[in-house]
Amino acid sequence: MRHVQSEDHYQQVWDSHMRLEKLLKQREDVKIPPTLWISWLYDLHFPIERQASTIRLLKSHGANVMVLLIPGLGHGHHPIYSLQENYSFVESVVHSRAEELVRMSLTGEHTSSIKGIPFAQEIGQHTSKDENGKGDMHVRSILFKSQKAFVDGSIIYSCNYITSKPLYSFLWETQPISPNNLHADCKDNGFDCTWQISVLMPKYNTCAWFVNLISHDGLLISSILNIDFASQS
Repeated sequence: MRHVQSEDHYQQVWDSHMRLEKLLKQREDVKIPPTLWISWLYDLHFPIERQASTIRLLKSHGANVMVLLIPGLGHGHHPIYSLQENYSFVESVVHSRAEELVRMSLTGEHTSSIKGIPFAQEIGQHTSKDENGKGDMHVRSILFKSQKAFVDGSIIYSCNYITSKPLYSFLWETQPISPNNLHADCKDNGFDCTWQISVLMPKYNTCAWFVNLISHDGLLISSILNIDFASQS
């Protein structure tokens, strides 16, 4: 990616959302493999709001997507080489694909649609008012499908009312999430769980936010970046 200097040039040449959108229009039958998207808060070359729009486009076409937003990571290939999440992601996709191939070969089903599943990914979210009913706080609930247990987490958020500014110019804050707000609903084997992460948040200063979770074996998993300037007015 290049530094976002010319909006027109960036969109025509580098913007992954626009390039993917064109591909999906040309090839409606395209099968999208699982992907892991890694970034940090201050990337000038591929801003996280651009990444988020690309991820949502992928999700809207049924893709399995895992996200990793590391506040102090830095730009480039070298910072990500030592991340264990890279290798755990690949292992989970390959393993789940192999299991599905075996199952479908026994049933005689067509195997061309098998994509594999990452060990954790966001599957949805919703918002509700807090129990005190005052309306000055609200609860963000994010749903994850995960093969790993979550033991800790935080919400990273910011706001800048000059909406034309990119998010890498924002100042970000971090608020811990109580382990009591990490709730799992697991299948009988205890391996495949749906997690609901509930976060009580102020009404203001959260027009851009995401959640970072820590698994029992120390891996980081992020939600998709949320951007909502309208709710702050």
